[in-house]
Amino acid sequence: MFSLSESANVSGQAINLWGLGTLTYANVVIVANCTLLFATNTHSIWSLLITFLSIFSFFVVWYIENLFPFFDPLYKGFSHVMRIPFIYFLFFMAMAGLYPIDKLIHWGFLNPVDAVLRREAY
Repeated sequence: MFSLSESANVSGQAINLWGLGTLTYANVVIVANCTLLFATNTHSIWSLLITFLSIFSFFVVWYIENLFPFFDPLYKGFSHVMRIPFIYFLFFMAMAGLYPIDKLIHWGFLNPVDAVLRREAY
């Protein structure tokens, strides 16, 4: 995502550091909420609704901060950042990479302690 700081969006403006930081935090919000969905075994309409509202509320607050000039680094930046198609690809890749990484951690391939314990068992 750092390479996006030098690229221009559709209107020709460069994305600043605050925009990239906000995008990174948006990715963290999406990944954390989707990880919670993977970690729980029972889902109801309420748990799914709360999870999706949690993700959606971040974007609502970001949009509201976008409207006021006293949030100077984020002022009028939401529409500029969200016009870049590559941003949606980054969000998709973050969510698509969750399941394989979760399974690798669960199976112990990414946990060095479990790997050592597996070697000692043989």
